[in-house]
Amino acid sequence: MFTLLALVSCGAGDTSATKDTATSAANLLSAPALTAAGTGSDVSYVFPDTGWYWNPAEGGRGFAIERQGDKIFLSGFLYESNGHPTWYVSTMEMQSNKQFIGALARFAGGQSLTGDYKGATQSQVGYAVLSFVSPTEGTLYVTPDTGENAVTVKLQRFPISSPTPFLASAASFQNGWWWSDKEGGRGYFIEVQGNQAFVGSFMYDTAGEPTWYVSSANLSAPNKLSGSLQEYAGGQTLVGGYKSAAPKANAGNMNFSFTAADAATMTLPNGKAVQLSRFGFSTTNSSAPPSVTCTPPQILQNGACTTANAPVPIRPVFYFTTTPVPSGNYYGVMLCYSGPYECDTLVDSIFVSNEELQDPDTAEALIYAKSVAEEFRQIIDRLWRAKTYPSRSALAAAFRTAIQNNLANQGKTAVNDATNYLMTAGYPAASTSAPVTPTCYAPQVPQNGICVTPPKPVTCTAPQILSNGSCVTPLPLNVKPIYGAFGIAPPESHKQFSDDICDSWQVIGAPVVLSTCTTKSGYWGYEVIENRSATRATICYKAYFHSGAAPDKGCYYYMKSMEIMRPYCPDCGSKKGGARQIDLIEFTPQ
Repeated sequence: MFTLLALVSCGAGDTSATKDTATSAANLLSAPALTAAGTGSDVSYVFPDTGWYWNPAEGGRGFAIERQGDKIFLSGFLYESNGHPTWYVSTMEMQSNKQFIGALARFAGGQSLTGDYKGATQSQVGYAVLSFVSPTEGTLYVTPDTGENAVTVKLQRFPISSPTPFLASAASFQNGWWWSDKEGGRGYFIEVQGNQAFVGSFMYDTAGEPTWYVSSANLSAPNKLSGSLQEYAGGQTLVGGYKSAAPKANAGNMNFSFTAADAATMTLPNGKAVQLSRFGFSTTNSSAPPSVTCTPPQILQNGACTTANAPVPIRPVFYFTTTPVPSGNYYGVMLCYSGPYECDTLVDSIFVSNEELQDPDTAEALIYAKSVAEEFRQIIDRLWRAKTYPSRSALAAAFRTAIQNNLANQGKTAVNDATNYLMTAGYPAASTSAPVTPTCYAPQVPQNGICVTPPKPVTCTAPQILSNGSCVTPLPLNVKPIYGAFGIAPPESHKQFSDDICDSWQVIGAPVVLSTCTTKSGYWGYEVIENRSATRATICYKAYFHSGAAPDKGCYYYMKSMEIMRPYCPDCGSKKGGARQIDLIEFTPQ
């Protein structure tokens, strides 16, 4: 249980681990770039250990990583913006410096935990870059297709065994990815430390949306593993700030019996047995869910045919640095593509003395430069949302030329120069006048310039009707309503006021009924409440008055069955009569 809570629901909430490691200097004019720590050609990384990874400051989401040869298969379990659990996967190709790059995919429509097989469909959500400085420490850099800012996640191995982490295990089977080749589209990641294991199950709910279960499992024998399946909800999204997740439901127990190092029988909570094998993804003849046949030179990647070694557009990020020295500050800015290790220098760094920092003109230049930096970020945002990707050299040349021209003419032309340069090069989305509509993948749709998941429509089956977003059963309208108005007798004895009679009923939800009174000729009406439950009930409401006065809250704590009550109207005289609207806010049978 300690292991489960640590990876899935805990975390201090400190998001500092995801912030840029370079400190902001607020400047572009005074701050052309410091030389980066290295470039892609002179930085060499190491291979990661297979296992579970996390950021301890962002508990609630985790990443399963396995390397086979020159590929890594990665999956992240996390949450949608509405709190629903979701997961993404990527088959990542190794680069010459042992960095891994691949498309990030979302699957939907596939097989649920205990349901029959259904093939899943794929949509791309972004690109991912993974690099490790030690076998247990690395960085995941994600560029979303939605046009949102790129994110950097610091990763380290997750300690499963307790109290001593990373214990060697006597398990007779392999850690890593498992699946059924007859039920492609869902998979299982298993890692054992000592006699404790952490298992992630990636599949779909009954509506076809991606979901996942995690289990702190126990190794009862070298070839036996079992644990309960726990669901979580409400945690951190891929690009959002830290949010603590909460347990959602327990789906029952899952058991594994391993017949070989790469073969097993999995028993689901409903007793169904599924044959599993190790998932092979490092060679072109290995299969991946869902099954697709590709024609050379294309290869299978994330369930779709793609061109091998196709260039991957990685969204750049501005890194600002301030290097203080006793006599002043060095300012710099870098255009970086995979964290602070692969950056382009736009201009040489600039030194500003302590005396110059006190000059009002310097302060004004720093303010202007900060606004230019923000405009440059917005240019990149528009280009990526439009899915028009300038080459690395073209983008660097546009910004570098604009900065150098600005320094030379001492004007405020940097943003216009960069925009015009890119538009001339064939990228009209650089301009604010160009309409940019993001490309969204089902079920998401474009809304206000970003991709969002629309709410599911509520459809009611007769005799139920839709009321306040829920399906309710309407009650038969067989009780004559009570009529009245402040200051006059009931309309039954004043036929000339027949227009005031209220003969419509509003069903809020069984078993409470309201009559909604509308008036004409300036007379004030009111509503009544009827309790149609079989017992007494507590019924609370808010009454809104014709005068526009603030609503009054009232409660009938022991209202009898079939009793009809008139909402309480304190100081009706000053509020000019009865209520024009009643909102039910509580119904509790006694």
